[in-house]
Parts: sequence; structure tokens; C-alpha cells
Amino acid sequence: PPPLRRFDRLPVTASADPFIKEPLAIAFPPDRAELEVTGEDDAILLKAEGGKLPLTWLIDGEPIVSEPHLREVVWQPTGPGFAKLSVIDASGRADRVTVRLRE
Repeated sequence: PPPLRRFDRLPVTASADPFIKEPLAIAFPPDRAELEVTGEDDAILLKAEGGKLPLTWLIDGEPIVSEPHLREVVWQPTGPGFAKLSVIDASGRADRVTVRLRE
């Protein structure tokens, strides 16, 4: 009968697509990490995993110069203290970590 008729379902890959995509995450440094900076020449390599390229990196809400089609960026901290690192992908998904920079 019509009320019990089954309609074609979407393929599993299409219906589950938002859940299959690997989420955007900052791989390094981890959240609440303490990083040692000894001088002006110390640079920290930031790495992201997942997400859709291009990526935009922010330090304390300010964008930093980066190659948008790479998952890594070199950041030159200005000195000791706390910093909030954020990365945003092309889909608008974001991840944030807070790190402590110490001498």
C-alpha cells in the first residue's frame, strides 16, 4: 500500500558526507602547551590537519602571513606570554589553541 512504500534513500556517502570529512584541527602546538622562546630568532612551526584548503591563521585575532594552500606556517613570536592560535578553513570551520611562551 502507498503509506508503506519505501522511497529511494540517498547513498550512504552522500547522506553521511558532513560527518565523514576530517575535522580541522591544530596538530602542533597542542592546546595549553608551554613553548620555550630564547630570543628574537626563534620561530615556531604551526601545523594543521584536516579541513578544506585554503587555511587562514590568526594569532590573538590578527592574521599572519602564510601560504594559504599549505597546512604549515612559520610563526615568529614577539616574546614571552600567552598566545591564542586559530586556524580557519575554506568552509569556515575553525580550531583554536592557547599556548604559553616562556624564556
